[in-house]
Amino acid sequence: MVALHGLAILFLVAAAAHDLRDRRIDNRIVLAVAGTGMALAVHAWSMGTGGLSAAIVPVLVAVAAGLPFVGLFALGLMGGGDVKLIAATSLVAGPAQTADFLILTCLMGGLVAGLIWVRGIALGRCAGHSRDTDCQTVPYGVAIAGAGIWISLSAIAGALPAEIAS
Repeated sequence: MVALHGLAILFLVAAAAHDLRDRRIDNRIVLAVAGTGMALAVHAWSMGTGGLSAAIVPVLVAVAAGLPFVGLFALGLMGGGDVKLIAATSLVAGPAQTADFLILTCLMGGLVAGLIWVRGIALGRCAGHSRDTDCQTVPYGVAIAGAGIWISLSAIAGALPAEIAS
């Protein structure tokens, strides 16, 4: 479980870096995050926690978590890669942590947007009706990845013996 969360962290860092650089999230990275989340669900099932529903419920929760963001995508307020990454990272978070993940994502999204705004003002590029892409878009994948990393680090810390974790 620790290794899978570590792998998820690596993939989420890659997603954030890709979104910062290109304002896009590569589908291969999203699939890697989703695959890691599915592996975590199968691991939970194999450990005998929750029966078969332990492998199925995370998928249903991930779909439910992603659905509201499809509307934001349809309105042009969020990128498709962001929506897919939210659903994939919900798989990593698991049903018990998905609400925390979504709340953290929103909080971190506000922080990222604020930092982009302050950076644009400091560089004098985001005044008025700028057409600068950096001023018009927020790399929300950074917030999604940050929240997912937080959840995975919490899971890793919870899996460690008390002497090591403190």
